[in-house]
Amino acid sequence: SGLNTSGKVAQFFKANGSETWAGSLLVLGSPIDFSTAKQFKMKVWSPAIGTKVTVKLEGGVVTEVTKTTTKANEWEELTFDFTGAESDVYGKFVLFFDFY
Repeated sequence: SGLNTSGKVAQFFKANGSETWAGSLLVLGSPIDFSTAKQFKMKVWSPAIGTKVTVKLEGGVVTEVTKTTTKANEWEELTFDFTGAESDVYGKFVLFFDFY
């Protein structure tokens, strides 16, 4: 409902006491091409304002961008800007919630 009307969503549970680095990993079929677009947009739902959401790209080098939620108990769209990141080197996409 709201901003996200898709029937396809993923849910991530992080139990109290979990390691701070616990996240989700997606191994890509080919490296990310940043030659035409430098951003990822993601719709997220969080039960609390101030939840940190980190996208980490791994490959020959590593880079990450962290955004913070501004809404509670509703969807919002976060933009992860990778301007300046190298192209065609990142083969893994990692997502963390509350990564400190």
